[in-house]
Amino acid sequence: MRRSGSRTMLLLGAVVALAVFLVVYVLMVNGQKPAVDVTPTPTVTPILVVVPKENGLQPNKIITADDVQLTPVDGTTVSTTTLRTTDQVVGKMVNQAYAQGTPIVAEALKEPGVAQRLTQGSRAFSIALREINTFNQGINDGDAIDVLWSKEYDITCYVQPPTGGAPEKVERKFSTTMTLLQNIKVLKVVSLKVGADQAQSSGPVNASAGGNSSASDQQKAQQAIQQAYEETAPYSMVLILSVTDQQAEVIKFARETGKIDLALRATGDDQRETTTGITDRILVDEYRVVLPELLVR
Repeated sequence: MRRSGSRTMLLLGAVVALAVFLVVYVLMVNGQKPAVDVTPTPTVTPILVVVPKENGLQPNKIITADDVQLTPVDGTTVSTTTLRTTDQVVGKMVNQAYAQGTPIVAEALKEPGVAQRLTQGSRAFSIALREINTFNQGINDGDAIDVLWSKEYDITCYVQPPTGGAPEKVERKFSTTMTLLQNIKVLKVVSLKVGADQAQSSGPVNASAGGNSSASDQQKAQQAIQQAYEETAPYSMVLILSVTDQQAEVIKFARETGKIDLALRATGDDQRETTTGITDRILVDEYRVVLPELLVR
């Protein structure tokens, strides 16, 4: 009986030990399981980029607001130079063909040439201006101007003296001024003016001169400004105008036979005015200018 009870106890102990071993094993296995990655998947936020509409874009054609639109795309799939506002594209040209929906990049854009800015039937014509006609370098691309022409004629005539006798020879100059062309569009402005900082001397300053050096520099700068407005001053601006062939002929003739001046129009002003032109006689008749008696007899 004692041997049977001992065997039972041994068997029970073995079962308990096996159970404990299984529990420990299970716990160890569970403890070695890899940790689950709970990092959330990043959300891709779309960005708006500029793309051509259904007709695409062709090289060397000025882009209008009707040619492009904004469309959302995955920002990770496009170049960092992809354009994101239509203002960056309108008025420029692409150097390659773009199909519908293709994002436009900055390096594909270029400024339009003069020919691309002309309308059918228009011609480009250049005139060089001195500073007095640049409105302090205030003419911009797209502005409109009127062209005035002045001519001086040398006239010789003979006048009978009031007391009689032989006619007296009189030589004088007669001038005329007329607005020849109105509302001429400026396609492009090319400034030839040297910046004030470039015009100033960059040499060493004479420290012993004290304040005289500064006063001398100011005087030279003032003289340079005055010289820029003289009749013999170098040209400081070139205007590329949109004209017809007839208007180009008028400007060329006026430039070579007289003096040209400009009047700058207000933005959007396209009204034309009928003028009389100006001569001495018109000044006398219309504006009551009094001339010496000898010249108006």
